[in-house]
Amino acid sequence: MPVVLLVLASFFGLNIGASGAASLAIPYGAGVLDLRRALQVAALGLVLGAAVAGNGVVRTLGAGLLERGSVPPGAVAVVLAAASASLALATRLGVPISTSEVTVAALAGVGLATGELRAEVLVRVVAGWILLPVISFAVAYGCARVFRGGWLAGRPPRSLGFALGIAGFLQAFAAGANNAANAVGPLVAEGFLPAGPAWPAALGGLWMGAGAWLLGGPLLHMAGREMARFSLAEGALAAGVTGFLVLSASLMGLPVPLTQALTLGLVGVTRARRAAGAREREAVRRATQVWVATPVVAFSLALGAVRVLFR
Repeated sequence: MPVVLLVLASFFGLNIGASGAASLAIPYGAGVLDLRRALQVAALGLVLGAAVAGNGVVRTLGAGLLERGSVPPGAVAVVLAAASASLALATRLGVPISTSEVTVAALAGVGLATGELRAEVLVRVVAGWILLPVISFAVAYGCARVFRGGWLAGRPPRSLGFALGIAGFLQAFAAGANNAANAVGPLVAEGFLPAGPAWPAALGGLWMGAGAWLLGGPLLHMAGREMARFSLAEGALAAGVTGFLVLSASLMGLPVPLTQALTLGLVGVTRARRAAGAREREAVRRATQVWVATPVVAFSLALGAVRVLFR
């Protein structure tokens, strides 16, 4: 069973990394980085973020949400399978989702079924899910209002392309710090990996980096085309705000939805300059439906599977 869990976790980590390559969608879509360089930056950011700042979130998922060692190995396989299924569903619908949300939801389903769920930790995490996108919107909107008469509205300086590349790296770094726990956290909860050292987070980062480099090209290309409609200034501002907020949450040990934070950050930047168009409203509406549905699916799958298989 340990070998099976390790294979499932590594497979999930590779797919998280492939999804995380979209962290560089704004610099790639703006033409600041070509596809190969964008994948390299994404992979590097994911690995470094996990190794340097990912341990806090690993502890939350592995030893905070559930009692460490209380989860049967088979239930951990259920968590990884349920999270992977939810991620596949959203990918098929063409809407990026937060892997943190589906992993936490699947762990919560297992915890409720086994009676080991720490509700106070779950409430704190869900509160972060709600607050972070709202804060991202507010900060991005406020910054865009302040700068709308300067470089945000006029011809961008040449250095703005470099700033956008740095913002993209920051976003990948933050994604690595926050998402490494999704792959290795369930293994920590089962007791297969230790909760104290930083190396499990680094291991998750290596899986994600490999996934971004080997599998992230198609998703990055698709996401980059969507992001091409934003200016360099809008992209740099939204990516920088999102990266800073998600990294801050990671240092506090909170698994948060980077995808939602970036989306609301971009909406905040564009709303500061113009009213939301029908396309933007429809995109937000559809994405919100998927963001609500996928954690519910992951929670329900994990809860039902554990009650059927381990009753």
